[in-house]
Amino acid sequence: MQGYAIVGMACRYPGIKDTSSYWQALVNGESLLREMTDSWSRLYYNKDQDRSNPRESYSTIYTKKYGSIAENSWIDSLRFAFPPNLVEGDPSQYLCLQVAAEAMADALRGRAPEWIPHERTGVVVGMGDHPHRGIVGALMNGMIMEHFIDVLADSVGAVLKGERRKQLRSLLSSTYELVADPAITPNLISNVVSGTIANRLGLLGPNYLVDGACTSGMIAVDHAIKQLDAGDADLMLVGGVQATMNFPIYQLFCTINALSEEGIFPMSKSASGTLLSEGVGFIALKRLSDAVKSGDTIYSVIRSVALASDGKGEGLLAPNRQGQVVAMKRAYEKCDIKPSDVSLVEVHATGIPHGDNTELSSMLEVFADCHRGLSTIAIGSIKSLIGHTIPASGVASLIKISLALQNKLIPPSICPDPLEAVADHSTPFYINRTLRRWFHSPAKPRVAAINSFERRPSKWCNSGGSAPA
Repeated sequence: MQGYAIVGMACRYPGIKDTSSYWQALVNGESLLREMTDSWSRLYYNKDQDRSNPRESYSTIYTKKYGSIAENSWIDSLRFAFPPNLVEGDPSQYLCLQVAAEAMADALRGRAPEWIPHERTGVVVGMGDHPHRGIVGALMNGMIMEHFIDVLADSVGAVLKGERRKQLRSLLSSTYELVADPAITPNLISNVVSGTIANRLGLLGPNYLVDGACTSGMIAVDHAIKQLDAGDADLMLVGGVQATMNFPIYQLFCTINALSEEGIFPMSKSASGTLLSEGVGFIALKRLSDAVKSGDTIYSVIRSVALASDGKGEGLLAPNRQGQVVAMKRAYEKCDIKPSDVSLVEVHATGIPHGDNTELSSMLEVFADCHRGLSTIAIGSIKSLIGHTIPASGVASLIKISLALQNKLIPPSICPDPLEAVADHSTPFYINRTLRRWFHSPAKPRVAAINSFERRPSKWCNSGGSAPA
């Protein structure tokens, strides 16, 4: 299997506007999460929620901590020729367009636009079907609001028609900060995202979305590699997006007790759940041989990708260890990299205790022969800083590892009280909690691995190495 070079990168994550600020955030090693301030969270936040009461868990949230990209979500509407009000629906396609264009510009590095093989450049985007503000606004302004007004009128024995009904509708819209603009309706369809990128950037290669929950971004990478292998494209723009984090999403995660009230602490005894965030990340991917030939700047090289499923897993938040082990082993079987070559693993770890422990147990089996009395393989999770960006999380990990390889440093993760298996030097792994130089044998490149798992029983694993000197 040949390598695949990452030649361009761009992103928006909480507190992060580009790859430079991303690296600075990694060096600082501080949480970039905050609290929700919208009307929904103000109305329905209940820190004393009775989680055993189904009705209460469906109508309130017990935590407001999350990661926002609102301050970093500027879009060049003049360049891409669309009115700014269209972003009010679902900003996904416009944010993806902006960040994908920045990744392409990063790959260009000042060269003439003709360097981009427009006829042979494709787009694959990992994106979930979570309710975004456009869909919520459309529903609330439509059938739900009308039904509510009818129920209200019936309960007080009144008839609400004409001007009185219009006034009540206006009051409800302003109270819940609903978007009500028919112009945004075409933008509520998620499958326009990749097409908008191809259209505005003049790309004639394949474009489509993939949805694999938390692994969506990484599955998009796998699809992009297949397009390159098949010769259907010479350059692929690959991304993951979670453009908005709305109250309904938090509401759903609260019903399954997946969120934490304290914070997100992957691979820690203090972990009590995950926290969700917004984010967009894109990379420009080429065959390594082509990138070397054209003198591209190479951030990192993907050597192997592998996928697997759980089979009969235990449940949504209870992953099957066997599926994870299969994915990791397949990744190493497909390339000339062995687990003993790896010195950094970016784990999927979300801060949900059962999932983190299962992942660590899986890694201990795959890396069983790598312990020589010292813990020499660093592990970390970008989620400890920016939260879990769901379909954009895999690309966040990939950009983090690429920046670490480029800077030859291992960035820290936030992990108070690490799990025993990564704290007592009895295993190959240790939690990296300080900025460290990334030492390695001069005879071999620096090698990192990435785990990306989803709530459904499917796994993805990647092994990558630094670009050749």
